[in-house]
Amino acid sequence: GMEFFRIAINKQGVIMINRVDKKFVSVSYDEMHKKGMELNYQTFEAMLTNRLFLYGEEYFPKASDFGATGMNGRIKLTRNKGNVLQEFEYNSSKELASGSLSIGSDYFTEWRYSDYFNVKNIRFPRTTFLSIKKGSIRRDITMTVENIELDKDRNFDVKIPTSYTRISM
Repeated sequence: GMEFFRIAINKQGVIMINRVDKKFVSVSYDEMHKKGMELNYQTFEAMLTNRLFLYGEEYFPKASDFGATGMNGRIKLTRNKGNVLQEFEYNSSKELASGSLSIGSDYFTEWRYSDYFNVKNIRFPRTTFLSIKKGSIRRDITMTVENIELDKDRNFDVKIPTSYTRISM
């Protein structure tokens, strides 16, 4: 296979490398906060491992943090705080099936999970579809997981070729 795009998310920030256009973005969580994006490592970890999170918070949410509605065996959790709307939906098998995050009218992110499998009695989605929209620009990403190892810190070396151009968020 060929690599076209790489994203590295660690406890310091996010690095995205576009191998086709030879461009990259490297941004810390502090830089994101200065631009009005209250993202942190816990948010990305929760989003990629099908767990609930509260935008801008580092603690695990409680049921009382959301409003809940049910229909046809599905449960939808909603949290509206200021200009931030978060929604999560559980399927009839009680698996977190999707989520979305809207920040004002400029930012919208949606994700959907499918093809769940067990790792040490914990259900994980094999496939995650992610759609990110800022203004009129939209990017869709589908991620597939082949193997998950729990409770192991990993340090993936991310090398950006010196010929690549740094772009801003």
